[in-house]
Amino acid sequence: MKSKTKPQSKAAGISLLEIAFWALPLLALIPNFFLIPDLTYPGLATQEVAFSVASAIFAAIGLIELVRTKTNPLKLPREQAMLIGSLLAFILWQVVSLKWSPVAYDGVRVIGIWFGFAVFFVIGLTVMRQRAAEVLHYVLTAIAALLAASLLYERAVFGENMLGIFFNHGITSEVLVTLLPLQVMNYLCNRKPLPMFISLAAAGLSLLALLVGLRRGAVLATVVVFVLIGIGLAMKQIKLADSKRLIVIAAVFVVAATFVGVRYRQQIVYRIQGATQLQSVEGGLTNRLRGWITAWEMGKRNAVIGVGQAGYPAKYGEYRRYFTTDPSYATVVQGYSATAKWHAAEDTDEIRSPLVHNEYLEIFVELGVIGLLLFAVFWLQLGRRLWQWSKPNPENAHWVLGALLGMIAFSVSSAFSSFAFRYTP
Repeated sequence: MKSKTKPQSKAAGISLLEIAFWALPLLALIPNFFLIPDLTYPGLATQEVAFSVASAIFAAIGLIELVRTKTNPLKLPREQAMLIGSLLAFILWQVVSLKWSPVAYDGVRVIGIWFGFAVFFVIGLTVMRQRAAEVLHYVLTAIAALLAASLLYERAVFGENMLGIFFNHGITSEVLVTLLPLQVMNYLCNRKPLPMFISLAAAGLSLLALLVGLRRGAVLATVVVFVLIGIGLAMKQIKLADSKRLIVIAAVFVVAATFVGVRYRQQIVYRIQGATQLQSVEGGLTNRLRGWITAWEMGKRNAVIGVGQAGYPAKYGEYRRYFTTDPSYATVVQGYSATAKWHAAEDTDEIRSPLVHNEYLEIFVELGVIGLLLFAVFWLQLGRRLWQWSKPNPENAHWVLGALLGMIAFSVSSAFSSFAFRYTP
C-alpha cells in the first residue's frame, strides 16, 4: 500500500497502524495471572487471549483500510508477494496437519500464534516506514531493559530458583538475545549521541542479563552475534560511526563476562558439566538427548507429513520405547537413569508436557519434511530480503543488519529451545 492511502496523524504524519505497532511490544509484559492445572493447557492463557484480541484488531483495521482506500492487496511487489505467500503456505500446511494430529485443539493454539504473527508481519511489511520503525526500536529498547532488569533481580533475590517474573526466564533470554543485536548495531553505527548512549546502556544491561541467566542456547547465540559482527567489520559490511565505540563495546563484553565468570563460577562449571557429561548431576545433556532421540525416532517413522501440529507430546509415550530399548542408545539411557533422582523437575515436565528442546526437530516431527521445507523457504527468503534491504542506504543499514542478526540469534537459540514458536512473547 502506498503511504498516501494510509490514515495519517495530522500532528506527526504517522499512520494509525504504525502508532498501534508502538504498543504491540507491551503484549510481552502481560503476566499470566490466569493459572490453570498442569494437565489442561500448555500455553500462557492470559497472554494468548490478549495476543488473539490484538491480532484480530490489527486484521480488522487492515481490512477496513483496504476497503476504504480501494487498495488491491494482490498488487503487491513480487518479492513481498513471495514472502507473504511462503508464510501463508506454511500456516496452511499446519492447518492441513490437524487432520491427523492426535491433539487438534493444541494444534489450533499453535496455529493461532502463527496466524497472529502473520497478521503483524504482513501489516508491518506493507505499512511500517522508517520514522515509525525507529520509534518502535526505542519501545523495544525499553522492553529489553525492563526484561533484563527483571532477570537480574531474579538472579540476585532467588539465585538458581528463577521461575520468571513476566514468564519463564528461558523465554526472557530468547527475547533479549533477539533484541541485543539491534542495540549493539545502533550503538556502533548511529551518529546521534543520545540514541548511541541509550543503545549502549540497553546493550550492556541485556548482555549482563543474558550471561547471568546462564541459558546455554541464548549465550551461544550471543557469541554467534559478536562473531558475525566481527566478520562484518572485517569485510567492511558494517560502517562504524567511530572506531572508539568498538573498544567500548568490547570492554563492556569483557567486564560483563569477567563479572559473571567470577561471581557465578560454580554455577557455570555446573552448567558446562551438564551440557557435556552424561553422568552430570545437572542432567542437561541426558535430558536433551532423551528428547532429541525420541523425537528423531518419531520423526523418521513419519518423515513426509509428520504426526500433526502439536502431536509430539501426545505421541511421546508411544515412541519413548525406541529410546529405552534400542541398544545403540544404551549409554544415554544409563546416564539418564543414573541422574534421574537429581532432576525431578525435568521428569515432571516429561510426564506433563515433554519438550524436544529443538524447534527445527519438533517441526520435522510434527509437520514432516514438507513442513520443514516450507518453514525454511519463508525464513531464508526473509533473511535474503533483509540483506538486500541493507544495501541501498548505507547510512541506515545498521537498522536492517541489526534485525538480520537478531533473526540469526533467535534461530540459534531456537535450536536448544521449545519456546520459540509455541509461546506468544
